[in-house]
Amino acid sequence: MKKTPLFLILGLSGAGLLSGIAARRLMYPTVLPVVENKPAVVREAPEQSAPAILPSRSADTLEALAALPHSELYSRLAAWLVDAGEPEIATFWDGYRTGKRTNEITNLVFIHWTRLNPQAAIATVAGTPDEHYAWWAWSCHDPQGSLAAGLAAGPERVKNVAYGLGEFHPAWLRQHFSEIPEAARKDAFSGLAKWGDAQNPLEMLKFAEEHGMNSGNPTFRALVSKDPWAALDWAKENRTGLDELISQMAEESPDDLARLAGQSPSGEAKRKMEAALFANLLKTDLEAAIAQAKAAEVPRVAAERCSAVGLALVKTDPEQAFEMAEHLLAACPNAMMAMNSIQIPGGGNAGGWGTAVDGVTELMDALLFQDPAKLIDIVTARPSDDDDYPFDNLSDQWIQRDLAAYAEWVKRQTDPAIRNDGTNKVVSQLQKDGLFQDAVDWAMSLTGDNRMNKVENVTINWAQKDCGKALEWIEAADLPAEDKSALRNRIAP
Repeated sequence: MKKTPLFLILGLSGAGLLSGIAARRLMYPTVLPVVENKPAVVREAPEQSAPAILPSRSADTLEALAALPHSELYSRLAAWLVDAGEPEIATFWDGYRTGKRTNEITNLVFIHWTRLNPQAAIATVAGTPDEHYAWWAWSCHDPQGSLAAGLAAGPERVKNVAYGLGEFHPAWLRQHFSEIPEAARKDAFSGLAKWGDAQNPLEMLKFAEEHGMNSGNPTFRALVSKDPWAALDWAKENRTGLDELISQMAEESPDDLARLAGQSPSGEAKRKMEAALFANLLKTDLEAAIAQAKAAEVPRVAAERCSAVGLALVKTDPEQAFEMAEHLLAACPNAMMAMNSIQIPGGGNAGGWGTAVDGVTELMDALLFQDPAKLIDIVTARPSDDDDYPFDNLSDQWIQRDLAAYAEWVKRQTDPAIRNDGTNKVVSQLQKDGLFQDAVDWAMSLTGDNRMNKVENVTINWAQKDCGKALEWIEAADLPAEDKSALRNRIAP
């Protein structure tokens, strides 16, 4: 639902009862669930380019407000509350509280009610599940007074006030933190975590760390906007927030991120920055992104960028997507199974594991769906000493989808090594499917020493299912007498 909290801000500011930081915080939109007596608040960012326009005095009556649909109530009520007196607000609440309610409207009512008479607002809801709204709202207008009253009222009320103090008054919270009971300090930081400290983010981050608290992402995001270099130092020092920093800067200030990347030493941080910049370039200048991908000198970076470009093109320009896959495999042959090894101190290798470069598997899967024969042709066109994993992996996937089409592709191959590799895969799948006659016929088409080994393997497996059929095939097969005799001896019952 679209809200117009400008009315609320102007009303509070005009009354001189709402500090600048609290007023600003009321402008950001969200609905906070009420959990453990913590109230919710709604905020919305104003249009930065539009000047503030003073609203005209509301002409609504209590009856008119009560008749409004939910979608119109917030903005109309906000305008009305600017000039409403305490009795009128109490009357509105008395009617509203028994019907269908929202946290946004309840927050709005108590923010205004407590600026006029917090004690009366609290007394109206005392002992009910709504009491926490009043204590929370009071903290917005009077940090010191609300905390003193909360301390006198009991631990739960202190928690309500502390939550509001963190949400509305970060600077005050730091200055008076010692006055807040330890049991309520987490509540204060829970409130702070909703919107953060935009005025002094670095100071708040350090303060939170000093007290073993979590200041929340909004404070760190505010530091990124205010001083990205300081945010980077913080992220490195505390080993947290780097991904958030890069993502935010790529969206808000890519030029600053480019400068930051240029000034950063080689390492994970620099690589992530460059990846984010490339992702942004891919959205804004596809041709430049293609050129960068092809010009990348580091194999893994080339693979990441080529796969990202290919995925962006696979539906709109599949030909160029296949070209990117070809360039990818040329630049980084093992991109589908990049090996990582563990070096043992003093020398040696403790083995390794394989993992695809980011985006490569997704691109290959998409291209395999588009034109499997074309993709396998690209894979097999690489030098013979390259990694066999792409051929094995993609062939296995194609066989599962369409064995007949894969078999036809194998028949067209003129390179004996490729044809034999493909034939072996066809034979294996036919055996799994129980098609032993077809499997052994394919095995007979193999060349080299492996031919009879494969034929023997198929006939042995066939004989375990149907020995008679296997023997019939042996007798009719175009094989030398000694080979037939050896096969019969292997499967004889």
